[in-house]
Amino acid sequence: MRQLTVTAKTVEGAIVQALQEFNTTRDKVDVVILQAPSRGIFGLGARPATVQVTRIVDPVWEAEQFLRELMLAMRYVVTVSVEKKGTDVYMEIKGDNVGNLIGRHGQTLDSLELLVQTVASRNNDRYLRLHLDIEGYRERREQTLIQLANRIADKSLVLKREFVLDPMPAHERKIIHLALERRADVRTESRGTDPKRTVVVIPLS
Repeated sequence: MRQLTVTAKTVEGAIVQALQEFNTTRDKVDVVILQAPSRGIFGLGARPATVQVTRIVDPVWEAEQFLRELMLAMRYVVTVSVEKKGTDVYMEIKGDNVGNLIGRHGQTLDSLELLVQTVASRNNDRYLRLHLDIEGYRERREQTLIQLANRIADKSLVLKREFVLDPMPAHERKIIHLALERRADVRTESRGTDPKRTVVVIPLS
């Protein structure tokens, strides 16, 4: 529920009722006075105040709360850190046994990220790109992929043939492409369709 219409004796009384219903504070709502209160004349024609109160949605807060509640429901005791950089929001989960939530090559983590991104976007008109990590996995995985890319590139030069890597999600393919684009002795291209789209390393000498 994002909007309430409340009637009370006074405008402030109506606002207080709405804040209690939303369990929030005055700075997190927009208020429109639909009808000002009137005492009437000798008690005749008296009317109450009517206000329309709209809860201001903070997509980052909603996404964070969803993530915390999800972890609690899954019986994980975690801390969630949040950092905003322009339209990018970085969330990281830390806690006991949370490595179980990463999955093979980060597949479970990618699914969690998509869920949290959906929550952040559902009531939000402005673009936000949400990045979810667990115990620094993303950085470790990136370094592993960069090392893999250069190892395969060297191998392709020695054997003078192209190598097809295992299928990867788009963001991991991008890491491979970027890792090798500065090299003048190999080139890369993507082939196939998701979810089996992969990177091919091709020697140039």
